[in-house]
Amino acid sequence: MGYQPSERTAANAATPRGTCSQRPCVFYYFAGEVYEGIYCSNDPEGNEKALAEFLHDVTVLVIDEGTSRLFGKERGRLRAQGKRVSDFDLMIGVTALQHGLTLLTNNRKHFEDIGGLQVESLL
Repeated sequence: MGYQPSERTAANAATPRGTCSQRPCVFYYFAGEVYEGIYCSNDPEGNEKALAEFLHDVTVLVIDEGTSRLFGKERGRLRAQGKRVSDFDLMIGVTALQHGLTLLTNNRKHFEDIGGLQVESLL
């Protein structure tokens, strides 16, 4: 049996709670990273179709004013401490915080400085 996410999991890859109800969640910008892989693949058309089918079954979380406020607050806090988190990773992290979700990722180090963020490894 593989990884079993906790009940409060969202994601870079993701699962339930908050606005995600009982469906897996992904972040809008995560899809952008996937599109990059699609367009660099050997089968862009087939892979784009597969992504569309996948996205049909998940909740895609978007950036709103609340997300932007959290982003600004957290980015300022991190800068004051002399720490840097990439804008994409910070936006992913604060979106998870905003929705009360645990972030699933294989890149824990990218998110470890984001205050209050619950992170679980996929593997």
